[in-house]
Amino acid sequence: MIHARGLTRRFTARRHQVEAVRGLDLDVEPGQLVAFLGPNGAGKSTILRMLTTLLPPTSGTATVAGRDITTDPAGVRARIGYVGQRASAGENHRVRDELVNQGRCHGLPRWQARHRAEELLDLTPLADRKPGTLSGGQRRRVDIAIGLVNRPALLFLDEPSTGLDPQSRADIWQHILRLRSVPRAHRPQPARERPTLKGTRCTSCATPQRFSSARSPRRCAPRPASRSP
Repeated sequence: MIHARGLTRRFTARRHQVEAVRGLDLDVEPGQLVAFLGPNGAGKSTILRMLTTLLPPTSGTATVAGRDITTDPAGVRARIGYVGQRASAGENHRVRDELVNQGRCHGLPRWQARHRAEELLDLTPLADRKPGTLSGGQRRRVDIAIGLVNRPALLFLDEPSTGLDPQSRADIWQHILRLRSVPRAHRPQPARERPTLKGTRCTSCATPQRFSSARSPRRCAPRPASRSP
């Protein structure tokens, strides 16, 4: 589903090059749930932006859902859903209308966009309310529904619970777990690995249980990368 080799991204800031992501190797198979862990500035969002074709890599290669992120970005976007850190829905339309509009943007006929919106409203029972009237947790559920409009084979979530209170955070994760029960060609399996990012590169990976325990996580073997000047 995701296969990346040597994925690197550099930025120029104040005449100096900053290496946001260095030589990332990553393999995610269909049905897996994978979470990136790391401090602010470790490159988590930069990785997601590259894999979703919002940001071109400086070097390296990656295929997402069978399409190359550099040579076929449109093919990647047609097969994925993306929920960014900021709210996806506008302020002036009802939630149902937002979902229909998103379906139309993905090229669905109007009748099909309406049908898909009704399917997603079973997951988000807030159809007739405007996003501006929703709580933080409710808005994130709407954002996730928008990311699912095009029936993606792969869904990217960029910090879906950031800024939420503990109860709303728990509600969001329960909502994500409920989505796993929706029948699909590949039923998602429990998360097997959580890559840990430090200093712009992957340093370790382990299951959630091992991260929660006092034991050290299993070490990855990321591709060696030279130090930036």
